[in-house]
Amino acid sequence: MMRPTSGSVTIKGLDNRLQIEKVRQHLGFCPQYDILYDELSVEEHLELVAQMRHMDDEKMKASIDTILPLIGLSNDRNTLSKDLSGGMKRRLSIGISLINDPKVVILDEPTSGIGRRRFSNKISCLLFFVVI
Repeated sequence: MMRPTSGSVTIKGLDNRLQIEKVRQHLGFCPQYDILYDELSVEEHLELVAQMRHMDDEKMKASIDTILPLIGLSNDRNTLSKDLSGGMKRRLSIGISLINDPKVVILDEPTSGIGRRRFSNKISCLLFFVVI
């Protein structure tokens, strides 16, 4: 995250200028371009990010089991990312941004490469997380 030149953001009472590390714990980010490792499976990507965010194993498994159907990749959990279509990679990137149950998700062109039907499903997925 870049140092702000003016203004501030408060998430759950935390000021980004004073408590940036704590603010980051409440953020999810889906970049414009997919950043995936060819030799990791869909599930391994989600596990890696969960471990980087210090999620315990039980919460990690529950989160992955919730996210995979929402992004339409339940049947592809063991598929290597190099074998996914462009739209599937995009959906995996969206799933990665949701892994730690963030309060704020920053999405940069999240539906790029996703077909119209899948786009509708993704909006439903994001609304599901907003309501929870």
